[in-house]
Amino acid sequence: MFATLQGIYHLQWKPNPKFKPLPPHISREYVPTPNGDLELLVSQPKNPEKSCPPIIFAHGGFGHASLWIEWMTYFHHHYGGTTYAYSARNHGASYGVTYLKMVFGTTLEDVASDWASVIHDVKHKFEHGTEPVLVAHSAGGALTQFVLLNYPTTTRGLCLLGSVPHFGGYGAYWNWMKMDPWLMLRNLFSGGHPTSPLCQPALVHRAFFGPHYPKAKDDGWDRVKEFMRWMPGYESMAWAMALNGSFWKWICGRNEWLDVNKIVTSINGWERKGDRICIMVGSHDRLTDPSMAERSFKEYSAAVATLQSGKKLEISEQSGPGDDEPIAGTRETAANQVRMVTIEGAGHHTQNDVQCDIAAEACLKWVQQL
Repeated sequence: MFATLQGIYHLQWKPNPKFKPLPPHISREYVPTPNGDLELLVSQPKNPEKSCPPIIFAHGGFGHASLWIEWMTYFHHHYGGTTYAYSARNHGASYGVTYLKMVFGTTLEDVASDWASVIHDVKHKFEHGTEPVLVAHSAGGALTQFVLLNYPTTTRGLCLLGSVPHFGGYGAYWNWMKMDPWLMLRNLFSGGHPTSPLCQPALVHRAFFGPHYPKAKDDGWDRVKEFMRWMPGYESMAWAMALNGSFWKWICGRNEWLDVNKIVTSINGWERKGDRICIMVGSHDRLTDPSMAERSFKEYSAAVATLQSGKKLEISEQSGPGDDEPIAGTRETAANQVRMVTIEGAGHHTQNDVQCDIAAEACLKWVQQL
């Protein structure tokens, strides 16, 4: 019991912007908003190519822009376009928000407006003038789908990585409760602090990483503790709960939230060859598990079929357009310009797990065929 509850004594209750040191090829910029400045990491390519669109990475709950450093580094060496990663308010080095205002007074619409501002600035103020590719993780994936549906935002391609699906996040919360039986008790003893489910290295490892990520017996949790060091002190519960969709339909086994038939209309280029959407998931993701990704893949494929004048859905096992071989450590399926990629052995934070380069290569392969 003591081991279960001891982490709550280290919880944070005040805003604390965190400036993680960056490698030389990544700079820290800011996007101004009416409430404060948002952190934006920028990585120029080693070998620029004008034809390569910019890519913007969006983090999920308890995340920040620096979670994408591994992928931005990979793309710096292998991709000809500029990559960006932003931090939402009170995350990373973005402006801080007091505990009560962030946890209970920051809505989905508030966070969505931040994300929409970043997309607009990358497209218009950073002199690209072209549609960016959006790559979004976990709750950031749900946020991105919400923005595409409700804001005047478009994209050249959408990659959802371990994403809370368009049909809501109740399944992910249920998975978390099954994974952590002490979750509710820990939350009670912490006074409802939203970070209580992630207050210890063992809890973070279990929720975010796969079985091959180093554990205590390997390096005394040092890598997990370093990961935790840069997490925000607390998260918006209003944002998190707004992603869930219909509770009663979830109870009945068929949850609904966002309409994919409308989301796909905000993705441009369906008249061209190539998969416009990529659904990526770790095979050992314990929160947004592969079954959720599979349903997302099928429903997005069906939505694209409807968009393309009722084309019949035919799912085929393939690595995407052409006859190229699948990347080692991945499984791929494609249908109706939608691709699903499973990263073998990876957990929820696929971009930070030991398979991060494999996942980055799979994402780059998808981007290059847009």
